[in-house]
Amino acid sequence: MQGLNKSQVLLSRKKYGANVIPMPTPRTWLSFLGDVFRDKLNLILLAILSAFTVLTVFGYGDIYEPVGVGSVLLIVSIISVITRTRSQRNTLELRRQTSVIYSNVLRDGRTVRLNASEIVVGDTVILSAGETIPADGYIISGKISVDNSILNGESEECEKSPVRGYKYHPNKSISADNYTDKNSVFSGTLVQSGTANMRVTRVGLSTENAKIMSSLTNITELKTTLQIQLDNLAVQISRFGFICAAIICIIMVIVHLSAGDITNSTKLLYITLDALIVSLTIFVAAVPEGLPFIIELITSQNVHTMIKNNILAKNPNKIPEAGNI
Repeated sequence: MQGLNKSQVLLSRKKYGANVIPMPTPRTWLSFLGDVFRDKLNLILLAILSAFTVLTVFGYGDIYEPVGVGSVLLIVSIISVITRTRSQRNTLELRRQTSVIYSNVLRDGRTVRLNASEIVVGDTVILSAGETIPADGYIISGKISVDNSILNGESEECEKSPVRGYKYHPNKSISADNYTDKNSVFSGTLVQSGTANMRVTRVGLSTENAKIMSSLTNITELKTTLQIQLDNLAVQISRFGFICAAIICIIMVIVHLSAGDITNSTKLLYITLDALIVSLTIFVAAVPEGLPFIIELITSQNVHTMIKNNILAKNPNKIPEAGNI
């Protein structure tokens, strides 16, 4: 076994590509800011802010109302964006660090230590205990025991050794049965014991590990229990506040009508606006403006606490979910 020479490596890389899995496109701070206003409670506060701002502009309200609600939304937005941006940055950095894998490869009759990104289809890789397999392929000599849990969740070790007369077919589809067959090995799995040589057949985005990672990124994340509870709370507050505000508004207009205060259309408009302002104030009183702030503050503290214990939360909203478990 001499391995590939320089020209063969270049031809293989040109034909099959490099052994690299691109990093996911990071989300922008504007994207995280949009998440803040997908929460129904924050949407209610935004609607209140808009209503008070319009009333203040036309001289029917006090400036402290929109300033107070706006300050809460601003603080919530800043904390949320900073927390999630920092969590994303740490996640990407951890992925970059863990993606650096070195393997012993036969090239031009010599054993060289190469980064996994330099491995190409057709390479002969020497596998030893404790090493991560850098690409998909099959065993051509030796015997090893492999942990395939990254692919199928099974922690039981699989014995891998050469199959006499084995012919690799590049167009043959891969199934879960191949994970545990006699001689197939896959990128990202761990060699538990033994030593063997493997022939590389798939690299980069063509590997099974890359396909699994790609499918995971396309999964739509479900709302956590806390988010669902907060949405339900927002709906209940909206109904309760709207009903109470509507009743108060109607009662105030009826009282003024009974007292004979409404003498013309201008007076009717003024009294109606006054009743609407009182109703809106009552509605605001039913909304816990501090709740989103407290939640974001606690979430930020949770992230810091987890990091101190060497636990990185990719999605900070999932921390309470882990607590429920």
